[in-house]
Amino acid sequence: MEAILLYHVVPGAAILSETALKANGASLTTALAGKVIKVSVKGTKIDLGDYSKLRNPKVLLSGVDINRGNKQVAHAIDFVLLPNA
Repeated sequence: MEAILLYHVVPGAAILSETALKANGASLTTALAGKVIKVSVKGTKIDLGDYSKLRNPKVLLSGVDINRGNKQVAHAIDFVLLPNA
């Protein structure tokens, strides 16, 4: 469970939605050692590369920039990210 939670955290500066929408092709280093998440943007749709290959979670635009203005920002996604083994 800890690994799954750490895989959802990207340490460093907060990534706001307007930055995320310009991040096509980016690789985000997660708090889980050595694991990255690939970002794919098409218009206003943001897909997150999930190496479990079960599904590719999408950022829900109705739930972006949660806690904006603070050091930590969250974005809602439609599925849990699962790190590869």
